[in-house]
Amino acid sequence: MVKFRSEKISDSVTRIRGIMDVIMFLVEGKDSAALIDTGSGAGSLKTYVETLTDKPYIVLLTHGHVDHAMGAPEFTTKVYMNRQITAYVRRTAA
Repeated sequence: MVKFRSEKISDSVTRIRGIMDVIMFLVEGKDSAALIDTGSGAGSLKTYVETLTDKPYIVLLTHGHVDHAMGAPEFTTKVYMNRQITAYVRRTAA
């Protein structure tokens, strides 16, 4: 079973560490939150994030590398990634 760890680094930012010490962030505002990156897809990051916040959240991917974006399919919320990165991922996945 993959275990995630987290630590509050400010009142609104939580650093989440996944397998192989991959780092993601949960940034919380007053009414909503944003998860930055989704890790490698090992384990249920979605379940873990929902233990950290009850706010609705979006997912922001910084880039398409395996250790940052492969967990995205687990999320049913909106997932955002730069169009140039999306095109690159489509080309390299073909």
